[in-house]
Amino acid sequence: MDKCLFAFAFGLLMLGGCSARVVTVPPGPLIRVEGQPVSIRCDVKEYTGPSEQDFEWNMLKDAKGQKTKIISSFDSRYSDQSYSKRVASGDISVVRLQDNEVELKIAEVKLTDAGFYECQTPSTDYVISGNYMAQVQLTVIPNTLKVSPKTPPPVISEGSDLTLSCNVTRELIHPTYLSVTWSVKKGTTSEEILTYGPQGDVVTGSRFARRYAEGGIRLVPGRNGVFELVISRMTTSDEGNYECNGTEWTHESGGNWIKIVESTKEMGTVAVTPTGRSLNVKASPSSSPSSTSLVLSPGNSLTLMCGVTADNLPALSLEVSWLADGREIITMDRSGVVISNTSSSGAQGKKGEASLERTETGDYRLGVRGVTIENGGNYTCRIRAFINIEGRRWYMTAEKTSNPVTVKVSEIPSLLGRLGLLSACSIVCAWDQDFFPAHWFREEKGETPRSALLTQDNRKEQFRLPVRLSFEDMTSEPNFTLTLVAEVNPQTTAEPTELACRVTNIANLPLGGRLGVSWEHTSLPGLGGDPQTSHPIGSLDANGNLLPGSIYMERMKSGALTLSRVQPNTFKLRILRTQEIDMGQYVCSVSAWSVNSQGDMVKTSENRSSPLTVRWDTKRPIVNVVAKRIREASVGGSTFELGCSVTTQNIGDAGYSVLIQSQDSLDSTVRTIMTLSPDNVVQHGGATDPNRRDNLVLTKSGAAEFRFRLAGVQLSDRGYYWCDVTAWTKQQPGQAWTKASSSESNKIRINFLENGPSFSIAIKSDDSSVYPWETAKMECSLSVSGSSPKTDDLAYEVKWFFTRLRGGPASVQVASVDRFGVVRKINRNSSSDVTIERKDTHTYLLNIFGTQDSDSGEYFCSVTPWYLSASTGAWTEAQELTSSKVFLAVKFAVWDSLKLPLLYGASASLGVGLFSLVLGLVCAQCCCRNTAHLPRSRNKLMDLEMD
Repeated sequence: MDKCLFAFAFGLLMLGGCSARVVTVPPGPLIRVEGQPVSIRCDVKEYTGPSEQDFEWNMLKDAKGQKTKIISSFDSRYSDQSYSKRVASGDISVVRLQDNEVELKIAEVKLTDAGFYECQTPSTDYVISGNYMAQVQLTVIPNTLKVSPKTPPPVISEGSDLTLSCNVTRELIHPTYLSVTWSVKKGTTSEEILTYGPQGDVVTGSRFARRYAEGGIRLVPGRNGVFELVISRMTTSDEGNYECNGTEWTHESGGNWIKIVESTKEMGTVAVTPTGRSLNVKASPSSSPSSTSLVLSPGNSLTLMCGVTADNLPALSLEVSWLADGREIITMDRSGVVISNTSSSGAQGKKGEASLERTETGDYRLGVRGVTIENGGNYTCRIRAFINIEGRRWYMTAEKTSNPVTVKVSEIPSLLGRLGLLSACSIVCAWDQDFFPAHWFREEKGETPRSALLTQDNRKEQFRLPVRLSFEDMTSEPNFTLTLVAEVNPQTTAEPTELACRVTNIANLPLGGRLGVSWEHTSLPGLGGDPQTSHPIGSLDANGNLLPGSIYMERMKSGALTLSRVQPNTFKLRILRTQEIDMGQYVCSVSAWSVNSQGDMVKTSENRSSPLTVRWDTKRPIVNVVAKRIREASVGGSTFELGCSVTTQNIGDAGYSVLIQSQDSLDSTVRTIMTLSPDNVVQHGGATDPNRRDNLVLTKSGAAEFRFRLAGVQLSDRGYYWCDVTAWTKQQPGQAWTKASSSESNKIRINFLENGPSFSIAIKSDDSSVYPWETAKMECSLSVSGSSPKTDDLAYEVKWFFTRLRGGPASVQVASVDRFGVVRKINRNSSSDVTIERKDTHTYLLNIFGTQDSDSGEYFCSVTPWYLSASTGAWTEAQELTSSKVFLAVKFAVWDSLKLPLLYGASASLGVGLFSLVLGLVCAQCCCRNTAHLPRSRNKLMDLEMD
């Protein structure tokens, strides 16, 4: 009896030694704010007895002080008198989350609630082992958070900047942290713009991410808790009621950020005035700003002014166009480039040459030199106002057209015949009888003025117009001065070049005369060209016809090199992407053209500018890449986001290709996850699981910024990630990319700890040895501990492996079942068959039917658990588990193989023996029956001897 009791006690002791009860609460101290809700979780593990455990909560003012009973999960009379009213009102409650986990909740914590909270579980174990209670310190601080926003202006002009200032402060009693969030509310919908903190990081709303990345939204942290958010170039879509939110955080052990109190204050409603309401455009002659009509003679110059006013004029980029009778004649785009339509085909020599320039802010001057009758009409100025939003996208906010200005051009018959002057000199004066009632005069050299009265046949009234004639310079050649300057001088290869050839001090240019230009280039020594030979780039004749040089013809066709006349006296040479061979000396030659007696344009003179040298120091292109973590993957199933910023030196405009690479450790194999080409084509690398490609995103977020996003990270994703960026350039538009330089960024690590449920694996076999053609069964079972999810939130991927006793590889996969229940069997060199059977949620069977001697060996299973994460709502892959090995022997049936031969042999031996015996008896009876009997001797002695 004593031996039985001893064995029973020893069994209980061994059973208790297998597991020890563990009660856990969050690591402290917990810092909370007065008046805010508080929740403290408590769970118990490694216990025996019923699955549903009970909990009791106690409170101590210090770690070893007297306990005060708060609440129990099973005893409604457990609470102390000091807590009974709060428990009854629901201010203090306990909520069961799982069989082994509860949560203590305080609706509005008080300063007096500060202390140590103890979670205790009554024992249901066979033996006492482990801990049955755990404490956590709760610190309650006063609510000192203050949010004081500054009221923004209620109305601002479109394109202006809006500054949202918010003051967020708190008294630093314990180590807490602040964050500030700006949001805009339209109707009942509120949208976050930007959040700063609590770690000093910046998180933008989805609609404002690109705008922030390109500088359209700027954060300006100030002093003493003042934070300013500047929204540049406001549009009508930015209207709304702006709010400022201040939040106080605490950083608890384990790396969790806990929001302990927040306050949201309205800043005010901001309305954006559209540009069209304040935009005004007025056109007038430059000589008479108040007039709306103008009369000119052929050959005169037309000058009109366009005045633009707006409340937000400095924030606007204007496109200015002049129209004659509704037809566009010249335009200055928003970047200042002038495009003239007066030299269109079929109009050569019929209309004057137009020019457009900006004289000051809001004032634009139209000049038409050498007007003809066809230049008459109604002139209007059209303004298109643009606002640059999100860094690169232009938005046209308004368009207006000015009042018309009426321009009339009239021709008067030649005065030469009326006055008897030399036929070599002709004077053409134009008048309109409705505008020019006048007199004509002639003043000869050295004489007093005399009147020449000219009377129209159809009018009785006389017209006088003073005319001074001078003949001394009529035959002189035109004279002018040239100035060649570099308005844009390249500093590195691939940067633009812009040369301007200006004509000044023009003298003796005849009426109707025009200017043409030709450009030449001489290479520098050692750059692939002959330094002694000048190569013609191209020319513009008097009619504006472009004649490209043979060497530069292809570049002009592609737009990489352009020749233009931006003003009547200014010519420009532009190279979009300057190459090293373009270094050298440039010369412009300007020629004067006039109309001969047959009406053809002929060159009368030509001036050549001084050479201008264009060169730069050729430097090695450099690419620098910096990677930063935008979103941290702290738990399985969360999202990891990596940003890479690229800066270059000595490259100019470039395109970029990006490789997102990773490795498990610093000395492991490098894998390519995704690639992005310079033409923004995304491809997945060979290391990408095809089933997870929807979780991978690689985008270009800025001119030289890229973002990589990995959604639903798993344990297999842990490792180092970085960007490998290559800069590419194009010598000319349309050509192939040329590699300039490449570089790798710093490495960002994903290294989260799995805080989900814990899994363990075990394997067992019904029988370690079977006979041939029998069925062998092996069971792979898993157990879950920790925060066990629901059954529907668990899935397993199971693989079975086999190691042959002699020969073959170390281990061969036999069969597998994925987490969706799809079974796959591997081709085997055996006549046996295998199946995988799922007994329950955590148990899988491997059946081997018709076992053979080749099936002998060691078997083990490998399981990858998947569970639905409660924090992220995504399926999370846990760490792969591998079981121990079980041995299966297929016996050789010796008795079964020998029993029939033995039986046959024994039967044959017995038969032969019996046959021999019978045969001997028969022979003895038959052969020895007639033998003679010899009588025994009477001699006794002889008989004895015979015996």
